[in-house]
Amino acid sequence: SVTEGSNASRAGIKNNDIIVELNKSKIESTAELRSALYKLDTGDDLRIKVYRNNSYLTLYVKLR
Repeated sequence: SVTEGSNASRAGIKNNDIIVELNKSKIESTAELRSALYKLDTGDDLRIKVYRNNSYLTLYVKLR
Protein backbone atom coordinates (compact mmCIF):
# COMPACT_ATOMS: atom_id res chain seq x y z
CA SER A 1 0.00 0.00 0.00
CA VAL A 2 1.01 3.62 -0.49
CA THR A 3 1.53 5.61 2.71
CA GLU A 4 0.14 9.13 2.78
CA GLY A 5 2.93 11.73 2.74
CA SER A 6 5.52 9.27 1.42
CA ASN A 7 7.66 9.87 -1.66
CA ALA A 8 5.46 7.38 -3.52
CA SER A 9 2.32 9.27 -2.54
CA ARG A 10 3.84 12.61 -3.55
CA ALA A 11 4.76 11.12 -6.94
CA GLY A 12 1.13 10.12 -7.48
CA ILE A 13 1.57 6.37 -7.10
CA LYS A 14 -1.66 4.69 -6.05
CA ASN A 15 -2.50 1.32 -4.53
CA ASN A 16 -2.50 -1.39 -7.23
CA ASP A 17 -0.14 0.55 -9.54
CA ILE A 18 2.59 -1.64 -11.00
CA ILE A 19 6.00 0.03 -11.25
CA VAL A 20 7.52 -1.05 -14.57
CA GLU A 21 10.41 1.44 -14.90
CA LEU A 22 12.52 3.55 -12.59
CA ASN A 23 14.65 6.22 -14.28
CA LYS A 24 14.23 4.42 -17.64
CA SER A 25 15.44 1.08 -16.22
CA LYS A 26 12.99 -1.80 -16.49
CA ILE A 27 11.72 -3.21 -13.20
CA GLU A 28 10.60 -6.83 -13.42
CA SER A 29 10.46 -7.84 -9.76
CA THR A 30 10.16 -6.42 -6.28
CA ALA A 31 13.80 -7.40 -5.71
CA GLU A 32 14.88 -5.24 -8.68
CA LEU A 33 12.78 -2.34 -7.41
CA ARG A 34 14.23 -2.65 -3.91
CA SER A 35 17.78 -2.78 -5.26
CA ALA A 36 17.24 0.30 -7.45
CA LEU A 37 15.69 2.26 -4.57
CA TYR A 38 18.58 1.48 -2.20
CA LYS A 39 20.96 3.21 -4.64
CA LEU A 40 19.08 6.53 -4.47
CA ASP A 41 19.75 9.51 -2.22
CA THR A 42 17.66 12.32 -0.79
CA GLY A 43 17.28 15.01 -3.44
CA ASP A 44 17.45 12.62 -6.39
CA ASP A 45 14.89 13.16 -9.14
CA LEU A 46 12.94 10.06 -10.14
CA ARG A 47 11.07 9.19 -13.31
CA ILE A 48 8.66 6.37 -12.50
CA LYS A 49 6.61 4.55 -15.13
CA VAL A 50 3.58 2.71 -13.75
CA TYR A 51 0.89 0.51 -15.24
CA ARG A 52 -2.56 1.60 -14.03
CA ASN A 53 -6.02 0.77 -15.36
CA ASN A 54 -4.77 -0.71 -18.64
CA SER A 55 -2.44 2.19 -19.48
CA TYR A 56 1.04 3.46 -18.69
CA LEU A 57 1.71 6.70 -16.82
CA THR A 58 4.99 8.48 -16.19
CA LEU A 59 5.31 10.15 -12.79
CA TYR A 60 8.04 12.39 -11.41
CA VAL A 61 9.20 13.10 -7.87
CA LYS A 62 12.22 14.52 -6.03
CA LEU A 63 13.12 12.29 -3.08
CA ARG A 64 12.84 13.77 0.38
